[in-house]
Amino acid sequence: MVHCKIFSTIFVYVILVQMCEGLWYHFLTGQPESEDKIIFMDKVVSPDGTEQRFETRYSGTSCYKVGPIQLKMDITRPKTFKKFLNKCHMSDLKLMHKNSPTEPYQIVKVDNKNFYNTTDGGCVPSVETHYVVLLQTTTPADETLLQIHNDLLGMGITILPKNNLSVCQPKRK
Repeated sequence: MVHCKIFSTIFVYVILVQMCEGLWYHFLTGQPESEDKIIFMDKVVSPDGTEQRFETRYSGTSCYKVGPIQLKMDITRPKTFKKFLNKCHMSDLKLMHKNSPTEPYQIVKVDNKNFYNTTDGGCVPSVETHYVVLLQTTTPADETLLQIHNDLLGMGITILPKNNLSVCQPKRK
């Protein structure tokens, strides 16, 4: 039985990592106003084939890139990743709604653990929880918006502000 649990955990890990592929916009976010807004997360492939994930954030005046971000599966909790920048455990990310062909979005519960100070590289305790809706487009269909609304209501979330995605644009490949 132990082997089945390990294999099912690995299978879930593969599915979740695949769900993180490509460019994901932070369309709706409960991220605290005091933090620089995460606009999108993107995967970059280096010439040697190494994959890395970076966040593009907005400070209120300019955009900047943070990374590489590491996502490590938490084998003690299903559908949960630990998010690291350098050696700073920034947050735990729990997938609440998985992307599918008919529901092209993800809902993630973010449990912040620490704030990474990009100026001095420090890791400062910051305990807070919020939700994020991730999309691979900045212009979702009305049907998708309705599905998101219904899923959020089902989770007891009535207000989740829209992120201003126009402040930072991804570089076209």
